[in-house]
Amino acid sequence: MTDFFNGFGHLCQKFFKIMPSIGNKYNFFMIAVGFTAMIIWLWVQGRYTKEARENGTME
Repeated sequence: MTDFFNGFGHLCQKFFKIMPSIGNKYNFFMIAVGFTAMIIWLWVQGRYTKEARENGTME
């Protein structure tokens, strides 16, 4: 079990050494992904709303 935690600790140390070189690129990437997902969600929701209005199932 100790080997597992030591290995995990070494992995975390390597990851934290890489993080400064990544900078805000990851943040910008996640913002773009979220914005794209929001646009797709609104587009699909619009189709569902239109279909519900046409079928008379809109409450």
